[in-house]
Amino acid sequence: MNNIKIYKNPNDFKKYLQTLKGTYVAEGSEGKVYRINNDEIFKKYIYYDKYMLQKYNKDMLMESDLKLDSFIFPREMHITNKGIVLGYKAKYFPNNMLDPLNIPDNLNIESLIKARLKFIEDTKVITEYGYYLFELANNLMFDNKNLVAIDTLDYEKRKVTLEENISIIDYAILTQLQYKFPYIDNLGEFDKEIDKVYKKTLHRF
Repeated sequence: MNNIKIYKNPNDFKKYLQTLKGTYVAEGSEGKVYRINNDEIFKKYIYYDKYMLQKYNKDMLMESDLKLDSFIFPREMHITNKGIVLGYKAKYFPNNMLDPLNIPDNLNIESLIKARLKFIEDTKVITEYGYYLFELANNLMFDNKNLVAIDTLDYEKRKVTLEENISIIDYAILTQLQYKFPYIDNLGEFDKEIDKVYKKTLHRF
């Protein structure tokens, strides 16, 4: 339990946040992300109503549970004494090029396809542990070499096939790319034959 920090008093968590002295990075529907040193971030959850509450459970994968290059799991969780997730520490991933609203022109599609293969290898491990990659879309990052998943707390422990998880991976990649390439209706699955069509299609833009 060393990587689980429990707070009985909300003020204690506020005091902890003040010690971090983080630099704001980004925010989404769940909360705000701060870079707290060279290789770590802290995600602080913000709940706008009771239906958004994220509750900690023992099936949530931590970095200490499973080390996979393609998945950035929390390395330290911060929760209330009732199990509500307040935030977590995780590895910092620099130079993300897969921001759906700001994909640079030098994003390397061939490298992305290769990185996808490595991602699938790590997904085989996740699948063998019985995890379904829930809400992967818009939670992928890519630096022209490595493809990684963030915000993994919602992964579901249930019966799942590798094919199901691969379809989620491809849907997530397509979702994030189609902001940049709105005229491509369907890039299909990323098997070898479609990879060729995929790369040729993108080279037209």
